[in-house]
Amino acid sequence: MVAHTPPVAYFAHLPPDWHQYPQPPGDVALSWRYRPNSNGWASSMPEGGIAVSVFFPTDKPHYPRLRLVLPSKPFTLLEGTTDTPEYRIHGRVRGVDVEIWTDIRQRHPSLRQLRLAQRVISGIRFR
Repeated sequence: MVAHTPPVAYFAHLPPDWHQYPQPPGDVALSWRYRPNSNGWASSMPEGGIAVSVFFPTDKPHYPRLRLVLPSKPFTLLEGTTDTPEYRIHGRVRGVDVEIWTDIRQRHPSLRQLRLAQRVISGIRFR
């Protein structure tokens, strides 16, 4: 089996006041300004904050083709929280598995927050 190198993921269009940060081997887009530190972005996530992380798991490939659609229900909660639903998308791009995790720091995200998260997800590109 030929090993595929992960493509480079980036966010083609981010809403105003959003920021993109490298999170090797992928990237993360945050709805707030984050100062990188040893605790990571989750510890600084404000109420109502949204994070969209793209990464490439190294397990044996097995996902279907990637669809950039936010699930209707969260998969779990952001680790260590009780108020941050985490939505997960799994798929394949150019022979490589990719995962997109979206965290929204609000126990019950609003329709506006879900639409904003979907807008950011829809702007993910791979080169």
